[in-house]
Amino acid sequence: MTPVRTANLGLVQKINRSIVLNVIRDKGPLSRADVSRRTKLTRSTVSSIVSYLTKKNLVRETGLSSSGVGRRGILLELNPKAYYIVGIDLGTLNTIAAVVDLEGKIVERVEHPTNGEKNRDDVIERVKAAIHEVISASNLNLQKIAGIGLAVPGLVDSKKGMILFIPNFGWKDTPLREILEEEFHTPIFIDNNANAMALSEAQFGIGRGVKNINREIYRGETECTGEIGHTTVDYNGPKCSCGNNGCLEVMAAGPAIARRAVKAIREGRKTVITELVEDNLNQITAAVVARAANQGDRLAREIMEKTGEYLGTGIANIINLFNPQMVIIGGGVAQAGNLIFDPLKRIMKKRAFSVPAKVVKIATPSLGRDCTVIGAASLVLKEIFKSPKVVSS
Repeated sequence: MTPVRTANLGLVQKINRSIVLNVIRDKGPLSRADVSRRTKLTRSTVSSIVSYLTKKNLVRETGLSSSGVGRRGILLELNPKAYYIVGIDLGTLNTIAAVVDLEGKIVERVEHPTNGEKNRDDVIERVKAAIHEVISASNLNLQKIAGIGLAVPGLVDSKKGMILFIPNFGWKDTPLREILEEEFHTPIFIDNNANAMALSEAQFGIGRGVKNINREIYRGETECTGEIGHTTVDYNGPKCSCGNNGCLEVMAAGPAIARRAVKAIREGRKTVITELVEDNLNQITAAVVARAANQGDRLAREIMEKTGEYLGTGIANIINLFNPQMVIIGGGVAQAGNLIFDPLKRIMKKRAFSVPAKVVKIATPSLGRDCTVIGAASLVLKEIFKSPKVVSS
């Protein structure tokens, strides 16, 4: 970002503060002279801005530089405890709420069943309760909360804070931002859970430094991009919650793995899966199938192989469309390891163009199962560091 020295003086000041804050955040610890060189702002301007940011507790001094000629400079770094963000991962099965600092580190976390089968108002009340609970557990007041970010499993108009459609819940046109702003009186940001996960890994995880589109999420004309789970990989497949048949989600997600296992057992296939769940087929999950596969169970290995093939087909489509440097696969499916990834890579190489397929890296989230809730918080962090809203008052 190039510093601005013309136009409205107040706006220039806010923009330059944001530039300095971002440089210290991304490259710190830095001396004032380092900041001046990187931003091309004068040393007096940098000194004035640093003084302001220090008073706001956003930047702190952290010792002396160890190199250079002459007097050693005082090093500056972001103060990650200046503000906090609440992130919410609204999952189909569980809702995770976390208080996250400015470096994306979780300082408090709670998790409860979502109960998505209940009506919309009940789920929203559970989200509100989770936010209140995690803030209370962190011993922070709302003045220290810079905003609340939510990651949801569906289509979102992020500008309006409107949930357009959550297939697994049956929600349509839900003004979630408006509902939560009435409760918490703080900025609310909402996005799709896959976008949030990608954002967290790009900012704090394995995706740092990976090329993307101007460091932004590509949203499309109506903000409905990124629904890779609802691309068709088998047009003869079962009906998905979105209404289509054979979507990647209904063929390869955790519930699909469990469903195939149950179907095979009811058709008479012998497997150790039944022993692992003590003949209670309702207890079969993707994790149980993966466990059986690791024990050498033939049926479980067949299911994992097929799941990997479906994922490989979907990822090949992504590669041919976008030529990405990295594809990150999250969720419970990724925990199956090479049982999934070996057939995935084989099919991906078979179906994708060879040149982009050779360079793409297939990875799992380095932030673990909390990557989505950290991503929800990152929705707020992205806005804080994109504009001078927090530091301009």
